[in-house]
Amino acid sequence: MGKNNILMKLKEKFTPTIYSIGMEYYKKRIGGITALYADGNLVTLDGEFQENKLYHTSLTLNQKTAALEEASCDCMFFQNNKKHGACKHIVALSIIADKSEKINNIVGTDDFEVLFEDDFEEENKKEEIVKVKKEETKNENLEKDGEKKDLKRSERKSLEQKKEVNDFSDKKNNKKVGILSEIEENKKVKKEEDKEDKNENFDTKVETKKEKSFDDLENLENVESISQKIDEIYNFHLQKEKVLNEDKKELRLEVEIDEGSYSDYKYGYDYNEENNIPDYILRIKTGFQKTYYVKDIIKFVQAIVLEKEFEITSKIKYEPEKCYFSEINKNIILAIYEYSKQIQTVIENGIKDKKGLKVYDMLLNKLLFAMEKGKNFLLLGEDKQVMSSYEPIFVFENGKIEMREIEKINETSPFYHFENDSSKIFKMAENEAKFLEKFDFIDAELVNQLPKKESEKLKKTLEFEDINVAEYVEEDGEIDIFVLETEEDEIVKVNISNTVCATRKGNKYYIPRRNVELFEKLEEIIGNFAISNPTLTKNTYILNYEGLSKLSEIIDKKYSDKVKIHLENKIKNARSINVGVEVKKASNNFLDVNFEIEGIKPQDVEIVTEAIKKEKKFITLSSGELVKIANKSMEELLGIVDSIGNIKIGKNRISKVKALQLAQISKNIKNDLEKLDEFRELFHKIKNRKEVEPKNVKVSLFPYQKLGFNWLKNMYDIGFGGILADDMGLGKTLQTISLLNEVYQENKDFLGLIIVPSSLLYNWKEEIIKFTGITPTLVEGVASNRKKIIANEKNGFLITTYQALRNDIEEYKNRNFDIVVLDEAQNIKTTTSQIKKAVMKINSKVNFALTGTPVENNILELWSIFDFVIPGYLDSLSKFKKTYKEAIVNPNSSKINNLREIIAPFLLRRTKKEVLTELPEKMESNVFVTLSSEQKQLYLSYVKQAKKEMKKFDKNENNRIKILAILTKLRQICNSPALFKEDYSGEVAKIEVLKDLMPDITENGHRLLIFSQFVGTLKEIEKELTNMGIEYFYIDGNVKSKERVEICNRFNDGERQVVLISLKAGGTGLNLVGADVVIHYDPWWNIAVENQASDRAYRIGQKKSVQVIKLVTEGTIEEKIIKIQEKKRQLSENLLESKDGEKVLFEMSDKELMELLG
Repeated sequence: MGKNNILMKLKEKFTPTIYSIGMEYYKKRIGGITALYADGNLVTLDGEFQENKLYHTSLTLNQKTAALEEASCDCMFFQNNKKHGACKHIVALSIIADKSEKINNIVGTDDFEVLFEDDFEEENKKEEIVKVKKEETKNENLEKDGEKKDLKRSERKSLEQKKEVNDFSDKKNNKKVGILSEIEENKKVKKEEDKEDKNENFDTKVETKKEKSFDDLENLENVESISQKIDEIYNFHLQKEKVLNEDKKELRLEVEIDEGSYSDYKYGYDYNEENNIPDYILRIKTGFQKTYYVKDIIKFVQAIVLEKEFEITSKIKYEPEKCYFSEINKNIILAIYEYSKQIQTVIENGIKDKKGLKVYDMLLNKLLFAMEKGKNFLLLGEDKQVMSSYEPIFVFENGKIEMREIEKINETSPFYHFENDSSKIFKMAENEAKFLEKFDFIDAELVNQLPKKESEKLKKTLEFEDINVAEYVEEDGEIDIFVLETEEDEIVKVNISNTVCATRKGNKYYIPRRNVELFEKLEEIIGNFAISNPTLTKNTYILNYEGLSKLSEIIDKKYSDKVKIHLENKIKNARSINVGVEVKKASNNFLDVNFEIEGIKPQDVEIVTEAIKKEKKFITLSSGELVKIANKSMEELLGIVDSIGNIKIGKNRISKVKALQLAQISKNIKNDLEKLDEFRELFHKIKNRKEVEPKNVKVSLFPYQKLGFNWLKNMYDIGFGGILADDMGLGKTLQTISLLNEVYQENKDFLGLIIVPSSLLYNWKEEIIKFTGITPTLVEGVASNRKKIIANEKNGFLITTYQALRNDIEEYKNRNFDIVVLDEAQNIKTTTSQIKKAVMKINSKVNFALTGTPVENNILELWSIFDFVIPGYLDSLSKFKKTYKEAIVNPNSSKINNLREIIAPFLLRRTKKEVLTELPEKMESNVFVTLSSEQKQLYLSYVKQAKKEMKKFDKNENNRIKILAILTKLRQICNSPALFKEDYSGEVAKIEVLKDLMPDITENGHRLLIFSQFVGTLKEIEKELTNMGIEYFYIDGNVKSKERVEICNRFNDGERQVVLISLKAGGTGLNLVGADVVIHYDPWWNIAVENQASDRAYRIGQKKSVQVIKLVTEGTIEEKIIKIQEKKRQLSENLLESKDGEKVLFEMSDKELMELLG
C-alpha cells in the first residue's frame, strides 16, 4: 500500500474543504487508531476523535488491494450526508492509516492480525518527533525570510539617502524638475512597499482564509452540539452548589490523649509532683486517607476556626474552599480553640513542643461534649467510643434500687464508662448528673448495700427527680460492632462489644442479658475475614473493605435484629454503583461491548476502572466520596476490564477472538454471545463434542489418553489450536500421532508438519511407524535436498527440526498445512527469537503445541506459545505485559485466576498423580555434601574476589551476564574444581560421595542415570566409573539423534548399568525406563528442567519405584539455588493446576542472583 493510497481511493467522496479540515485534524492529533482487525480478506480500522464529544470512526478495506469496502462515523455531518461517504474524521483516519508502517505491512498480505491502541504508540511518538522537526525548520525559514526583508529595507533606505543627495543637486539646477522627480519617486517607493507588504502578508491571509473556512464548516457541522451545550450550562448552574460541595474533600481528625510524666516532660509541662498524679496531654492528627500529627495545635485550630489556610505537611494543606471537616470534628476543633483562649497564660509562658497540649478537666469535658453524637478517640493507648445512645445508671432488681457499676471520666464530668467495658463512653442525663453532685461521695457499692427501707426512699426520690430507672429482662441483648478507618488504604479496625445496652419501650428502659452464643459466632465470622488480629486489644480485628462488605452481608441476612454496626460517616454513607457489561453484534469481524457505570462523573471513570484492576470493591472518587461496587463477582469484572484494556464508557469495539476470551471469564458475556448465530453454533459444538475411539492405531490408549485424543480432535474440528501440556511421560506424542492419523484417514490429501528438537527427529519417525504403519518424511540432509523434500511432499507427515526450519523458512512460505505441531514447544518461549519468528511464518489451518512446561521462567513464555497456537487470543505482547505484570509480584493475584480461566479451553493438562494411579512411587531426596578443605578454601577465596569485582560494576549497565559467569565459576568449584583451576589436585567432595553411593546402587540390582550440566564433570565421572569397572552409556550434545534412540533401546533391554547424560542434551524426549535411580550431580537454575530429566525414567512403562537424588554442597550457592527453587513453584500451581504440582519458576532476578553469593 503506497503513501496516500487510501486517501486517493476516497478523493471522489469528499470536497476540498473536508480534506482541508481532515488534514488539520491529523496535524493537531485530535484522534487516532484504536483497533485493527485483519482476517486475510478485509482490514477494519477503528478510530476515535475527541472534540466537544467523542466520535467513533471506522474504515473497512480490501486487505489485498486497499480498496475501500465501507466507511462509517457517528458524527452528525456523516449521518446527514451518508451519500458522500466521507467526513473530516474519515479523512483524518485515512491519512493516519497511510502513514502507518504497521498497516502498510499488513495490506497486500493474507496475514491474520489484531492490533490495539497500545500497538500504535511507537508510531505516534515518531510522528510527533517529525512534527517537531518540521516546526523547527519552519521557524528557521521564517527567521531567514525576516533577515531578507530587513536587508531589503536597509538597501532601500540607502538608496533614499543617495536620492536625497541627488535631489539637492537637482534643485539647484531646476527646482521645478526636482519637485516633480521627488513626487514620482515617492510614488514608486510607495508602490514597491505596498507590493512587498502584500507578498509578506499573503501566507497569513491564506491561513486566515483557511481558518475562517475551517471555522465556518466546523460551526455548520456541529449545530447539533448547541443544544447539548445549553443543557450542559443549564445543568451546571442548576447543580452548582451541590457540585461545589461534592468537589470538597473531607479531612479526617483523630484525637489522642496520652498520660504520664514522660508526656509532661516531652511537651514542656511541669510534672504534677505534689500529688504524684500524671496529667493528660492532647495530640491531634489530620489528613485525607493517611493522617499526620499536627505540629502546632494552637495555630491549627485558629486557622480552621478563622477559615484560613494551614500547612499540615509539605504536601497536604488545609484550604477552606477545597476541603472541610465533619460537624463533629468542627465541634472538637472549636472546643480546643475556646480552651486555648482560656489557658492563654499557660501558652504564653512557653511550651517546648506545640504538638502536645495540656489537658485539664475543662478541656476533656469540652472534647467529650463535642463528641457526644458519636466519635472514636484514643485515650491512654486504648480506643474509646463516645456513644450517642443513653444508658440509665439506676436499675430496679429484686425489689431494690441498684446503681450500675460506672466510672466517671473525672469528678466534674457527666461522662462515664461501665467498669466491665471501658471502651464505650456514655453521657449521663442532666438530672442524673445533678443528683450525683448532691453527694460528697457515691458509688455502686455503697448504693447497693442500702437497706430495703432506704432503697425504697431512694426509689421515691428518683421519681421526684424524674430520673430513669431501668429493669432487667430475660432476653438476649444487642451486640455492637464498631468500624473505624485506619491510615492504610481500604483497611479498617473492627471492634466487637458485648456490653449490654438498654432498650427503650415507651417511657421505660429495659436491660437484656448478654448474648454470649451470638457473640462467639460473630467472633469466629470476623476472625475468618480478618487480615490480622492485634494482640494488645481484645476483640479487635483488622479487615479490608472486602472483608467488611462480606461481614455486612452476613449480618444483614441473619442477625440484623441483634447486631448493630457503627460506621464512621465515610464508610456508612458509601453508596452502591453498578457496573454493566453487554455484548452486541457489530460490523464485519468486530463486536461492541457496552460498558456503563451508574451514577459517577466522567472524570471518575478512570478512578473506578483502575480500582477494579486493583481488585477494590470500595472506591474513593475524586470528590472524596466513597462508593461501593455492587457487582457480585469482582474477579469477573477484573477479567473484563483487563481483557478489553483501555476500556471506556459506552461502546468498546473488540474482535471475535477477544469475545471468545471474555466468554471464559464472564457468564453474562457468554450468554450474550450465545444469542449471536456464529457463537451459538460454536458453543454448541464445544458443548456437544462426541467421544470416539481412535482408528487404526496399533496400541491401546489409556483412558486419559483417549480423552486427550478427543480433545485434540474436537479442537481441530472447530478450527482452533491448543496446547497439550500433560506432565512429562504421559504420552503426549502418542495422543498427537493418534490425532494426525485420524485426520489423515478422513482425508488422504492431509498434510501435516511436525517440528521437533534435533534429538527427537528419529524418535518421532519410529513412533509414527510403530503406532500407525505410516512412514513419515524427514526433512534432513543438505539445504538443496531439504528444499526438494519441502517442495515435492503433497500429503502425509513431514518432520523437521527447529534448526532446519529456521534455515528453510523461505521454502515453507508457499506451502499450506492442515496441522502444524510443535513438540517441546518451550523452544519458542522467547518472543524475539529467530525460531519463534520462523514458526509464525508457516501457513496452517490449525496449530498445536506439546510441552510439559508451558511456563518455565515467566508467563511471557505462555503468551509466546499461545501467539503461535491462536494468534491474537492473548492480545499483543505489550498489552499482555501491562495486564499481567502484577502476577510477577503476586502469584496469588486474581489476574492469575482470570488468566487461568481464559486459557482453560485451549490448554489440556494432566499430572501423573491425577491419571497414573498405577505408576509406582517417585521418592526425591537431597544429599548434602560438605566441601573438602581444599575446595572450601578455593570457594571462599573466589567469593571474596567476586564481591570486589561486582562493586566495580556500572549500575546503569545490564550486568546479568557478568553475574551469571561468576556464579557458574562457583558452581564449577562445587562440582569439579579442576574446571575452574586446572592445576587443582585436592580432594573433590562429590566424587567421593558418588564413589560411596555406587556400590550400594549397582550391587542391589539398581540401574541409574547421572545428569550434569558440565561436560567436563561427566568426563571426570566417566573416569571413576571405568576405575570401578562399571559399564555405562554416554550422551551429550555430540551424540546424534539416531544414536541416542539406539542407546535408549539397548539400555531399556538391560544392557549396562549407567547412562551419563548432559542435562541439556538428554533432558527431553528420551525414554529410559530401564533406570530406577536418577542422580542430579549439580542443581540447575530451573527445577522444571530437572524434573523433565528425572522423567526420562519416571514415565509410562516404569514398573519400579524411582529414587531421585540431588547432590547439594552445603553452605554454598547450590544450597541457595535449592531454596529459591522451592519458593518459585507457586505461580505454576495457580496458573496451570488447581491443586498441587511441580511446574513453573520465574526467571531469577538480578537481586536473587546477587544474593546467591551470600
